[in-house]
This record gives sequence, structure tokens and C-alpha cells, in this order.
Amino acid sequence: MSSPLFKLLLPAMAGLTIAGCGGSGGGTTTCTGADCGGGTGPPPTTVTVTFGGGVPTVAAAKIGTGAFISQTVSGNKLTLSIPNGTTNYAVAAVCPALGTAQWEFVWEASTADGTSLDFYCEYTNASQGTLTGSLDASALPGVQGFILYSQNGGSVDTAGVGPDYGQAASPTATISLPAVGGNDRILVLAESSQGIVAAKNFTGQTVSGALNGGNTVTFTTADETTPETITYSNVPAGFAAPSTYAALELAGSGLGDGEGSVDLASQATTSYSALPASAIESGDEYFFQAATYPQAGISTTIAAGATNSGGPVTLTFPAPWTNFATPSPAALPSATFNYTGFSGSSNVTEELGLAWNPNNTATNVIDVYATSNYQAGSTTLAIPDLSSVPGLLAAPVSTANVQWVASIMEQSFPETSVGNGVAITAPLDATWSLVGYYGNFSVP
Repeated sequence: MSSPLFKLLLPAMAGLTIAGCGGSGGGTTTCTGADCGGGTGPPPTTVTVTFGGGVPTVAAAKIGTGAFISQTVSGNKLTLSIPNGTTNYAVAAVCPALGTAQWEFVWEASTADGTSLDFYCEYTNASQGTLTGSLDASALPGVQGFILYSQNGGSVDTAGVGPDYGQAASPTATISLPAVGGNDRILVLAESSQGIVAAKNFTGQTVSGALNGGNTVTFTTADETTPETITYSNVPAGFAAPSTYAALELAGSGLGDGEGSVDLASQATTSYSALPASAIESGDEYFFQAATYPQAGISTTIAAGATNSGGPVTLTFPAPWTNFATPSPAALPSATFNYTGFSGSSNVTEELGLAWNPNNTATNVIDVYATSNYQAGSTTLAIPDLSSVPGLLAAPVSTANVQWVASIMEQSFPETSVGNGVAITAPLDATWSLVGYYGNFSVP
């Protein structure tokens, strides 16, 4: 699960123009000998990393306090052997370029966090086709256009017609739109100036091909969305009124506002639009991310999220993080995490991330996560030097304008996944809370 805070900052980043011994080969690291706790005794612990979405272009790992060493990903899996006597390990992976963004994750964890880890890389769909058809929502008031989500496994495309796409408002449309190639799920949303009005879902649609067998997709009152209440709890004194991002996450596409997110509200304050039951498939999840900022500025933010099966939702904010010290400018900065609001929780992750534009056309992101088990009481988290591993991102150069984020997240379920969406998997009715700061500096 990656921090919602970086997702909140992506529009700003766009403006930047936002463990001991190891080995490689076959995706397995092996360590033996006294220095690694080897010899006789219990066998090593196997940690399996599964990559969803796009397979990373390069991966590396370290065991204990050793150096990062290049790894070979076999298929979509990386297997690490953690020797007896060692618990900490780290994995670094660079995701395939997503548009003009290059994203690198560093995951620092312990075998106490579990031995199965999921990485998820968003990726550009390789297979494209064309979806044709006719849409009619004239029976519903206020419809101005349509949004279509096409999904084939973890691959999702979005297209549409109407004012949001530079076209005239109309409750009817004849479409010829790009879509994921193959045997698709197609979710069609009718929207007004106030948001999503109705939804219809289709499975087994051939792309390229005609939606609904070439028959007009006709919306009725049975397809209308239902307004559901958003309630906030424990909003910090002196902070602005919260607003919420709400989405339906399509089954099999990961969780968060990644490519599988069906946006239902971007800055909702009191309600969101729940889709009709006929548009929901098994495994779909609603996702909510609420945020509030101090009235006096935006140097700190608090966010809370939850997933459920639809209906009213209550989002509870954690106590503010009031004593954070801004990281000193550096190519590889570190930060002190001195927040006590999540003390006693076993599912806490710290994040330190950088985003910068190295050539005025692309954005590089390095995101480092460390679990509380890995930190073992340490309050310092640093961007590691990975320059010795070919293919991993180089640190920003002198004078580079860097946007940074530092956050701490607590959740109701074990932290076993990370990616450039907000989360990969989460049980229904899970919750999490986050506190964080962000800013920017020029590298000395």
C-alpha cells in the first residue's frame, strides 16, 4: 500500500516541469556462513515478491545491513532467502515508465511483516482496440455525456464523450472510442454537471467490437446512482473542513486512484454517488480518501481512508503531527519521524519520497517505505544511495527542484503490498489513517 499523500500531490508534481549478504540470479538471494547466521540451525526464511501490473524494468534487494544487489525477476516473482539470524530485508524496483513518469519503490520490511509481498506497477496498456455503439440517457434529467471504463484483467482504459472531452453536452451519443483489446468488462457512466447520474455494466464484450451487441445502451431510473452520506470524526481543531475523494475500484485492478479507479467524487464534502447494484461485480470495492489541512497553510495534511461495499461511510482522522522537522536539502535526504499518534499499532509504515523533473519533460519519483518492524524504534528514514545498481534511478543533481513528502500511515490490516496506486489489496471495511508533511527544496 502506498501513501495517499503522494497522490494528493501529483498535480503539483506535474508543475515541476510530481539486508547482510546477498546474491543474484534466478531471482534468489542466498547467504551462508557465520556472518549471516548460517551453518547449522533453523533453515532460512523465504520471502516471495509478486509483481502485478507491469513487471519492473530493474529490481534489487538487500539482506540485513548489506548492500543492494541486482536481482533477476522470474516471470513476475522474486524470491529472497533470509538467513537464520537475520530478519530485515529491502527490495527496490523501478516500474515501467507510465507516460512521462518513472517511479521507483524501495520497500524496507522484516520477516515479522510476513513473507509474501505484492508490488504493483501501473502501466500503459499494450493491447488497444475500438469500441463502437450507441448510448441513450434521455430518460434521465441533466445527463450531458458519458464515461466508459474498459477492463481486461488488470488493464483498464478510460474514454468518453461530452463536455469533459471537449464536445457538446447531450444525453445521447454514437461512440467510436479506444478501449482495452480483448474480452472486456465495460462500465458505462452517465454524467451531469453535478457528477455521476447512472451506470450500466457489461461483461464479455469483444474489443474491437460493438458494445451490447450493437443494440443501443438505454439508461432508465433503475440505473441511477444513490447519494450516500459521508461523516467525519475527530477533525483536528483549527483545520479546514475535510473533503473526500471517492471511487469504485474495479476487481482485479488494485486499490487506490490508479488506472482501475472509477472516479465518483473528487472533492465531496457530505456525500458521494454509489452505483446501482447491477453495475457492481464481485471484488469491486469502494475507496474513500478524506483530507484536511491547517487553516493557516498547507505544510501538513491528515488523510483517512476506508473501503466498504457501499452505503454511508464514516472517516476518522488521527491526531495531528505537530513537531515535524523539515528535511535538510540534499540529493539523498533523511527525515525524523517523531509522531506518537500510532503508538501501539503493529501496522504502521513510514514513507519518505522525492519527485523531480530531470529534463523538463519527465518526472522521476523515488518512494521509500519502512515498516515499524523494520525500524524497530528508529525515528530516522533516509533515501538510500542505489547508484551502484545499474538501472535504478540516480539521485537528483545539484540545483534540481525537488518536491518531497514524509508521511506515516496506520491501517487495520497487515501491510503486505506497495505500488503507485494507493493500495493493492485490502479487506472490505478496512481502514487506514495518515499524517504527513510535504514541501520542496533545491538540491545543494
